[in-house]
Amino acid sequence: MQSSPVSITGAGRLAPALALLASLALAAGCSGSDTPLNNNNNTASDRCPAGYVLVPGGTFTMGVNAEEITDFDITWSPNMGPAHKVTLTSDFCMSKAEITVAQYRSCRSAGTCTGTGPVPMVQDAECNYSDTDTSRDNHPVSCLTWLQAREYCQAQGGDLGTNAQWTRAAQGDDRRFYPWGNDEPTCDRANYDVNGPSGQEENGKGCDETTTPPYTWPVGSKPAGASPYGILDMAGNVAELVLDCARSQQICDGELGCVDPLDMHCDDDSARFTIGGSSGTAWDFQIFNRGSTVSDYSPGVGVRCVTKPRDR
Repeated sequence: MQSSPVSITGAGRLAPALALLASLALAAGCSGSDTPLNNNNNTASDRCPAGYVLVPGGTFTMGVNAEEITDFDITWSPNMGPAHKVTLTSDFCMSKAEITVAQYRSCRSAGTCTGTGPVPMVQDAECNYSDTDTSRDNHPVSCLTWLQAREYCQAQGGDLGTNAQWTRAAQGDDRRFYPWGNDEPTCDRANYDVNGPSGQEENGKGCDETTTPPYTWPVGSKPAGASPYGILDMAGNVAELVLDCARSQQICDGELGCVDPLDMHCDDDSARFTIGGSSGTAWDFQIFNRGSTVSDYSPGVGVRCVTKPRDR
């Protein structure tokens, strides 16, 4: 992995310029969509619980400026920048894969996840969760509100990750476009909408181009798309909720820029950041790009948790 920041310049869509950065690409490979990863094997650190991976703190550049992507077929928005230094003062553990239907049902069965709130827990054809149907147990749980997602993570002894933690886990020390590096998305790396921008759902969603749910794949189906720390599905499948309010990236004063930034100056009904894109998102779901969701649910939004590592 390259330790210095990647220059975000080039021409065309992405491939011509990013071909020069092929050394950042991870080794190819994928598993079938019917074979989920065993997310209970923690090989990263004995400081993290099973199913979690250690991500080191540190200083990195977060976000991108509009002038840095003028040569790309990407529309800049305030949620993508501006570029600024961020320091995370502590290591953290992040769930290696998106939280599954089975994991969430277990929390419900234990009574520690209620699924209640302004918008009650929803079960329909596009929502992966069901109290009784186990056919999507290895798919990411979706259709959770921000409050329900946070309730789950807190029940595990952690919380939703912050915007900065998610970005650190996805890009490591360099300013890669995607968790795997700078090569354009393929169906070996992410489950995304191969038909192009949203609004073309009649052609099917996801790499399977299916017109009927589920549009997601079992978690861990795209190991070639892993982040620098081996975290899976950070692009595609379902977008992931984070702790922060959905506003322009927080900029702080001082030589270090933002230190452990967290924008929580909003109420529970405010919009929250979602990151990573879903099976209904086209190819341009860069690490720099963020969507948002209000206190509602979406079949294209899921959850990943963080927790504190054990002492050395």
